[in-house]
Amino acid sequence: MPGRAHETLVEALHDRPTLFAALVYALTGHTMPPELEPVDSTIRFVKVDEVRPDILYESAPGWTITEVQNDIDPEKQRRWLLAAAVLFNQTGFLGDVYVITAERPVATWALTVAHLETPRGTKLALTPVVLHVSSEVLDHLLTEEHPELALVATWAVSHRHGPKAKKVVERAIELTERLPPLLQKTQRDAILNLLSERMLAWLKEKAMNPKSRLSPAVLEFKAAIGGPYRAEGLAEGRAEGERKALLMLLGSRGLSTTAEERATIEGCSDPAVLDRWFLRAVTAGSVAEVLGTNEKAQAAVKPKAAKPRVAKPRAAKPRTPKPRAGA
Repeated sequence: MPGRAHETLVEALHDRPTLFAALVYALTGHTMPPELEPVDSTIRFVKVDEVRPDILYESAPGWTITEVQNDIDPEKQRRWLLAAAVLFNQTGFLGDVYVITAERPVATWALTVAHLETPRGTKLALTPVVLHVSSEVLDHLLTEEHPELALVATWAVSHRHGPKAKKVVERAIELTERLPPLLQKTQRDAILNLLSERMLAWLKEKAMNPKSRLSPAVLEFKAAIGGPYRAEGLAEGRAEGERKALLMLLGSRGLSTTAEERATIEGCSDPAVLDRWFLRAVTAGSVAEVLGTNEKAQAAVKPKAAKPRVAKPRAAKPRTPKPRAGA
């Protein structure tokens, strides 16, 4: 199931195609078309099935599929082949399939998972371009020439907490300050969504230690995001990421929200509730089912059970003593 880190990077790559182009150039030396534009990533055919990769870029005359993949998923064997075949059939152009991963086993798996051969020798194969954001290339992404790639480097270590990960986070914060002002807040918010509470707690402890040496950029980052190291700030930062991830998941599954339902989601600041909704959204058939509003409606019209009648004990009649003989 996609997590917050996955959805944060997907959203950044979708909203900023230049970030994807910079990543491809940094890791492969290849130049992407300058007019990359994200489009609806649903790939339909014969109206009986559909494939929805993380991102589908469109550029004249072709297309590019981008998948953020940190887990091995056997279904990709069929879906990558299917998506590429349908787009090739529709456009007459063979585009590229990119897989972005920070895990070495996933990088190895992705190269051959869509290679098939029958016992009689028929072969069908798709070999994607794998962008392996390994520990060895992190320094290559943390450069002043492309400060936007600091977001990808942070994503690659978002589940780690060792000395290397801490250095990456600090460097990413410093490089964020080199972006144009309009992009600084966007990248700060994305980095905040990527950082675990454990990493944020480490930053808080370091910031509160008078002997700790924090760069001016780290201090500016702390102030710019309103002191997220407080408990309430942590919860709100996490809630914001959960809200975005939930809305993206609903959209990817074709579950459209009403204005009231969207307001309910955007107004929720409880990460536990948002987590519960996110889990429901993986299999739910409607947004009402995700939010539990259909259960409330059913409860409202359900007739109340009649209370059992308890028979009141009858008062005992006073006994009149019988007259004794000879009285």
